[in-house]
Amino acid sequence: MKLHFSHNLKLFLSSTVQAVIVYLFLLLLFAAFRIVILLFFNNSPEIYNETSDLLKAFFTGFRFDTMVIFYGLLPVMVLNLIGVFTSSKGEKYYARLTGIYHVYYTVLIMLMLIISVIDLYFYNFFMTRISVLIFGFVEDDTLAVLKAIWVDYPVIPILIGLIVAGWCAYKLVGFIQKVSLDKLNTSVAVNLILLVVVGFFFVFGIRGTFAFYPLKINDAIVSQYVFINNLVPNGVFALKTAFKDRKEQDVNVNTEKTIKKWGFASADEAISLYTGRQIPDNADSLKMALMDRTPVNDFLAQNKPNVVFVQMESMSEHFISMHDRENFNLLGALEDVLPDCIHFTHCLSATDATIHTLEGIMLNSPMTPVSQSIYMNKTLETSVAKPFKGQGYHTAFVTGSKLGWRNLDKFIPHQYFDTTEGSAHIEKNIPHTLSNEWGCYDEFMFDRMYDILQSGNGQPQFIFGMSITNHTPYSLPKTYKPYPVNIPDAIKPKFSSGEAYAQTHFSTYQYANDCLGRFIKKVKESPLGENTIIVATGDHTARRIFDYNDSEMLQKYAVPLIIYIPEKYRALVDMPDVNGFTSHKDIFPTIYHLSLSDAIYVKSGINLFDKDKLASNFAITGYKLLMTGEGCVFFDNKPVYYTWKDGEKTQLQPASGDIKQLEDDMKYAKSYTASMTYLIQRCLSGK
Repeated sequence: MKLHFSHNLKLFLSSTVQAVIVYLFLLLLFAAFRIVILLFFNNSPEIYNETSDLLKAFFTGFRFDTMVIFYGLLPVMVLNLIGVFTSSKGEKYYARLTGIYHVYYTVLIMLMLIISVIDLYFYNFFMTRISVLIFGFVEDDTLAVLKAIWVDYPVIPILIGLIVAGWCAYKLVGFIQKVSLDKLNTSVAVNLILLVVVGFFFVFGIRGTFAFYPLKINDAIVSQYVFINNLVPNGVFALKTAFKDRKEQDVNVNTEKTIKKWGFASADEAISLYTGRQIPDNADSLKMALMDRTPVNDFLAQNKPNVVFVQMESMSEHFISMHDRENFNLLGALEDVLPDCIHFTHCLSATDATIHTLEGIMLNSPMTPVSQSIYMNKTLETSVAKPFKGQGYHTAFVTGSKLGWRNLDKFIPHQYFDTTEGSAHIEKNIPHTLSNEWGCYDEFMFDRMYDILQSGNGQPQFIFGMSITNHTPYSLPKTYKPYPVNIPDAIKPKFSSGEAYAQTHFSTYQYANDCLGRFIKKVKESPLGENTIIVATGDHTARRIFDYNDSEMLQKYAVPLIIYIPEKYRALVDMPDVNGFTSHKDIFPTIYHLSLSDAIYVKSGINLFDKDKLASNFAITGYKLLMTGEGCVFFDNKPVYYTWKDGEKTQLQPASGDIKQLEDDMKYAKSYTASMTYLIQRCLSGK
């Protein structure tokens, strides 16, 4: 038995060595395509001076290649491992596998070669690796596309080349399979150690990393240069990502279907209800009805303020209410500046997911993710940056995240932003930047935003920021010294997760708030403080910390809305009711009224400094839950109604008695969602 096992181990190692040679060959293949793209598609000579970034690109590319190849070799490794335990039949078992592998390796090599060739020509046309745009092959006029390919590309030479390559691959595999370790005189113990080592490297190779999360497409962002980032993924991984993006996208342009989904017979019915006036049933009138205009204001026309909006990761209003400076400090430096800000406490986030909230705010779109759809390169007039761009602002998007996340690098530049910066840009411009799994820590993002404000040279600046640090797996930069976070015993029974998890989350939440507070303070105490408006809110609330019941839906879904307004601009408005109900739809209409004179914008919500409108406003999250001064309605399927049971409107109870007002509120919220979806669909379709 021992002899058979020892012999089978050698057969396993021989077969595995052959697989390793195939792996090395495929590594060279992917690297060759990377070099071809670098040499033949680079139009910027300065790229060759970015030695560090290029090395990062090729090293990260090696990790992507390893991941893809190991997935391809997974059946081989499984079958090889089974052979170790086949007792006396090992010789016949591996001999049979040799014939199977000859065909399998050839097919694997050719499959990866063909996809790489397609990727190369795809890049030649779109200047990006394979993306969801490839599905246009079947969604557009397929015959026309085939004709264009026939005319524009050397189809016959490519086919001949692939046939020759297939023959060469078959011969190469036959040569590789002659490699054997039969004559290697090693003990069973050594062979077992080699088996474990092979297994260890295979497991980590198939993940592409030793880190907590497996390698993802956003890890391909290693530089501030888009071209260098495009070198990183191989064609196979790019195709896999395209299928994933395709599956996740939920973007269509069927306005009739949308209107009916929200319970309206026609677009004019929904939009008339939303706008409060009868709108003629024609496309131009319906579209124009969903636009609004700020008043003419000579002061704003002559004194355009800088505007900074920050979407903070997992920023919960409930957590702010638990803050205790000395013992359970959740605000850090934000506590010092909060009295100088307007802080809305009854605000709901657009959705409970970062990308959907980002697009909900930036595009006023309930339908997402556009960034991962075939429309990712479409410029949309619903973008919140457009009114600023139209009034001479420099517009910038800045995030600590890797720009490859959710295709931000491809999507954001089309939305009226002059510059789009992610972790690679921050690392390049801010010395000693520290990063975690998701990208740069928040403090460095804020440092970069401050630099952009300072470099305005008299041109007003609009910055849309997105933080990322307060995201699991939670971590803090080694340079940060936390304030005390001693969890009160009173809240521990409410935890839905372990205390250790909650502790790390609270500390990271504190860090993010501290960074925001330091940024506001830095701006406020500099000359920029005289003319820079800063607005911050959470993309969604914190997850996995508390078990919330139905009476605590405000605590479950509320995010803070914090607005810092310089004194000379604050004189233009009256103090609003900070306990009034609001949501992300109202943020930019409010910002426009604070900053722009005679500006046209999407009528997504209200100006929160209009007291009458705020008093009757509704807040909505996920396009399925609304809150008003009357109560709350959850209308994902069958509506569930609640009313407030306390004067501060923080605790809910099931509705009893007359719910007519809540039913009307729900109908109005649906008209809002139908109207905004109709508008974005019109923009996407170009009609």
